[in-house]
Amino acid sequence: MTTATETALDQVAALLRTARSAIAFTGAGISVESGIPHFRGEGGLWTKFDPYKVAHIDTFRKDPAQYWTYSLEHRRADAEPNPAHRALVELESRGHLRAVITQNTDGLHQKAGNRQVIELHGSSKSVVCLDCEARFPRAEIDRRNREHCPPSCPSCGGQFLKPTVVLFGEALPEAALREAQVLAMAADVPL
Repeated sequence: MTTATETALDQVAALLRTARSAIAFTGAGISVESGIPHFRGEGGLWTKFDPYKVAHIDTFRKDPAQYWTYSLEHRRADAEPNPAHRALVELESRGHLRAVITQNTDGLHQKAGNRQVIELHGSSKSVVCLDCEARFPRAEIDRRNREHCPPSCPSCGGQFLKPTVVLFGEALPEAALREAQVLAMAADVPL
């Protein structure tokens, strides 16, 4: 006997087999199996930390060391893609998935092999200086941060180096938002 779930999965598979411009929209849930905690809900990071104290742009500008300390203790730079990430790569490689639009900043879609990833909340893989706008790989800045917290900008010496993630109080990146809207409007299957 076929269950309702199996029937629904068969229907989704049929839609995806014929899709030519499907998009996948992902959030924190897809990365939980990779060891990255979710933010909201039971057991989420925001039940343990006040996001307005550790992840708000105003707080960051007042005390960047607080953000960097929190980030160094809770960021999972060693996380690996899980089967859900790899399934989206497979759909893309077969020509059924046009893009992944994600709220995640962990880079696991790219690490898994997705080529077209729109990061609506920015990326934890790079850092920008809010003083001179120079950009750096996050790994380079994390090495500097172990010696001096908060890290200073290698270009201008400024104290406001920030991962390119969108903090509370900041707008989503306009270019990513526009690209996501165009892809969503053209999609034949949203996943």
